[in-house]
Amino acid sequence: SNANGCDSTVTIDLVYNNNTTGNENHVGCSGDGYSVVVNGVAYDESNPFGTETMSNIFGCDSTISIDLIFNSPSSGSEVHTGCNGDGYTVVVNGVTYDESNPAGIETLTNLNGCDSIVTINLTFNSSITGNEAYTGCTGDGYSVVVNGTTYDEANPTGTETLTAVAGCDSIVTVGLVFNTVLPGTDVQSACDSYTWIDGNTYTASNNSATWVLPSVSGCDSTVTLDLTITNSNTGTDTKSACDTYTWIDGNTYTANNNSATWILTNIDGCDSLVTLDLIINTSPTLIDFSNGGIYCEGESINSLIAEVNGIPDFTLDYTLNGNPLSISSSSSSIDIGNAPGEYTLNALSDNYCTTSLNQSQTIEINPIPDISSLGEDAVYCSNAVPEAIQATGSNGSYNWYVDAALTELLVTADEYTPEVIIGSTTYYVTATENDCEGLPAEVSITFEDCQIIIPTAFTPDDDQVNDFWELGNIDEIYPNNVVSVYNRLGNKVYASDQGAYSQRPWNGDYNGSILPVASYYYTIEYNDNLSKNKIGIVSIIK
Repeated sequence: SNANGCDSTVTIDLVYNNNTTGNENHVGCSGDGYSVVVNGVAYDESNPFGTETMSNIFGCDSTISIDLIFNSPSSGSEVHTGCNGDGYTVVVNGVTYDESNPAGIETLTNLNGCDSIVTINLTFNSSITGNEAYTGCTGDGYSVVVNGTTYDEANPTGTETLTAVAGCDSIVTVGLVFNTVLPGTDVQSACDSYTWIDGNTYTASNNSATWVLPSVSGCDSTVTLDLTITNSNTGTDTKSACDTYTWIDGNTYTANNNSATWILTNIDGCDSLVTLDLIINTSPTLIDFSNGGIYCEGESINSLIAEVNGIPDFTLDYTLNGNPLSISSSSSSIDIGNAPGEYTLNALSDNYCTTSLNQSQTIEINPIPDISSLGEDAVYCSNAVPEAIQATGSNGSYNWYVDAALTELLVTADEYTPEVIIGSTTYYVTATENDCEGLPAEVSITFEDCQIIIPTAFTPDDDQVNDFWELGNIDEIYPNNVVSVYNRLGNKVYASDQGAYSQRPWNGDYNGSILPVASYYYTIEYNDNLSKNKIGIVSIIK
């Protein structure tokens, strides 16, 4: 019944549809990227299989099987192992591979249409070499068989050709060394002591000690010691020097020293300790060199004296006028002599040292000048002017003395005018050349009181008394005299003949007449180049 309680007729028509099935298939290559979505599920290389149920158009189940095939690329190798020079070649993908091109990679297409990668690796083995080496000792019995040949002490070397595991030749060189066990000598030299390989310390030479050592070849070696021991030594270097000394230590010493030391290597290669024993001597010195000078012939000549300081004896080398001479003395005051010439001191030596010198002194001896030449002795009247005395005969100077002892020097000049001294005076003259004074020459000068008497008046009255103006012996004393008389007007009223006044003395006459009483002027000319003319007044009286 229906909802209303009424009958409801239902017709039933049932249709039964069949379920359907299907497949999703794919064949490709790995990595080709293929994928498919079935029933919302993605199928690819990572999810290649499955079954999906869906509703078909009839609403029935539809079952789909998914089968994706991804073929992998194939790979392969072309491998060859041979020997150098065997001629093997292979062609892959059109490329030739051989000993000159032994390796590579080629890509082909396989049966599935995918890549096929072929790796080519050709190996060409070289022939190999090897050594069969051995080092042992003579008589140790070692032997080895190589390629069927026995090698031992009797047959120690050779070459064998074998086939290696690669099928190539293998050349084996056999070298067996059998070292001989030999004794040896260890030659050593040392200073003072030596510790050997046996642990012993030797202080003297030794050639008997032995020691057994393995040699570098592993064989025992008996070593005999041949040891030479040389000793260090000491010594003293005794030196003496002047003023300073530079020793082997580089130091310069100015005083005695016996403590400085220095280490040298002696002829044996050992230390040699040297101690300095030094004496420093002071070089001699010249304190004074004197007494040179200029001497006159006949004078006492002082010897040249060299005052020195040092350690006697002394030797003085010098030259005299360029000629080398030498003198020795134990005195510090050395008398060199007094011969004339130039002395030059060159070197002074004492008992230890020598000092160079360059001092000079000269001894000069000059001759005595000749006796000077003087005029003759002379006599003068006291009123006369004497002539100067001339000294000649020398190129030097002249000294005038008034005493024979030559102590009262008057003057140094070529001439001397004597003083008017009544009486006789002897003058002494010496010539001086080069500071040498000669013997004196002498001359005597006499002054006499020989004045004429000049009257101041006379009486010309013919009474035979005082009628003439008498002038004594004027003509004798002054043989060249001229007497003149003048009146007060200056008129000459009388003139005598030269040198003959006494023959015609003035009698107060002028032109035959007696002049009047008066005073008259007169002049007396002596004309002897010595006396001064006389002027005066004479009077006529009656």
